[in-house]
Amino acid sequence: MIKPKLAVSLLTPYSNGRHSFQLFQDATRVMKLDSNESSVPPSPKVTAALTEFIQNSPLNWYPDVESEILREKLSHYTGLPISQIQTFNGSDNALEVLCKTYLSPDDQVVIPIPTYDHFRVYAESCDATIVNVLNKKNPRAISYDQLKKSINSKVKMVYLVHPNNPTGFLFEKEKLETLLNFFPETLFIVDEAYFEFTQNTMAPLVTHHDNLVVTRSFSKAFGLAGLRCGYILTQEVNLEAINKVRIGKNVNTLAQVAASTALEDLEYVTRYITEVKTTKEWLVNKIFSMDFSVVDTPANYILVELGDPEKVLAFLENQKIFVRNRSNMVGLDGFVRITIGHQHLMERFWKVFQSLPREILFSTQKKQKIRA
Repeated sequence: MIKPKLAVSLLTPYSNGRHSFQLFQDATRVMKLDSNESSVPPSPKVTAALTEFIQNSPLNWYPDVESEILREKLSHYTGLPISQIQTFNGSDNALEVLCKTYLSPDDQVVIPIPTYDHFRVYAESCDATIVNVLNKKNPRAISYDQLKKSINSKVKMVYLVHPNNPTGFLFEKEKLETLLNFFPETLFIVDEAYFEFTQNTMAPLVTHHDNLVVTRSFSKAFGLAGLRCGYILTQEVNLEAINKVRIGKNVNTLAQVAASTALEDLEYVTRYITEVKTTKEWLVNKIFSMDFSVVDTPANYILVELGDPEKVLAFLENQKIFVRNRSNMVGLDGFVRITIGHQHLMERFWKVFQSLPREILFSTQKKQKIRA
């Protein structure tokens, strides 16, 4: 056996949600509420555009490696020039490329926790040292003072998820700008996978700060998780380096067609987001009325504190319902994360949830309704 490099040997892999082919075989019955995907297909215009392309265009050709049409539409969508936009095979791929581009052995990467864990894997695989920052007074919030104190001359990157997954915390733009000014040699990566749900963005700061990268995804509100398409917003000087590592062919043609068409039907996306927000409010009130502690985030997921999360997950999986146990994350003992979908789907979920045995449902903690 050929041994991998030490950093990979020591690496703790990312723990995925349920993404097996068996779920696809029973998709009409499965309630997939574990990975914050959209609960509806993409816009019918996307389906039509894909069908048209498959029937009339050359799939035997490589895709446009510059994603010119998609980047032009993203420029209109984001308000930034095309020279500050680049596409990737999902925003995860963007995070991976950023680590490969900028991290050297012994560089430090600051990550406020608990948060989305895949970036940590990419950074550690590049031999970087992770500096976790935990707000012990309130693990669901990011402490600006703690974050600032954790950054020194060895810190090459800071990773912020905005809103944070799974806690929903939103970092203040003014505080980020202060950090950008105070640490010009540190690259700040802001993961905005859930931007469409919050409309709260750091993107306007890109124009004035060359140490900022904003990453975004088509996997959540746009409903294109299966096609893998994401993008970054950053200054052109950064893209000169990033493009040396990025593989343009990885953004496949169908993903480019789908994402470009989705941007032409924002009304469809807005309607879905509105339904998710209304449904989330309905479900949070239902769950809170049963004396549970609930964290209501500004995105398409909530956290619920349960007595025995593993037994709850097992019960729900027997009903083909999949949610995510977040008890393994620091500060979230007893919490599960539930993706919010359309109203009918969540009504089906609620019917099953109410039938769970009380002894595995309830925590001894006093209930709280928390707005992230």
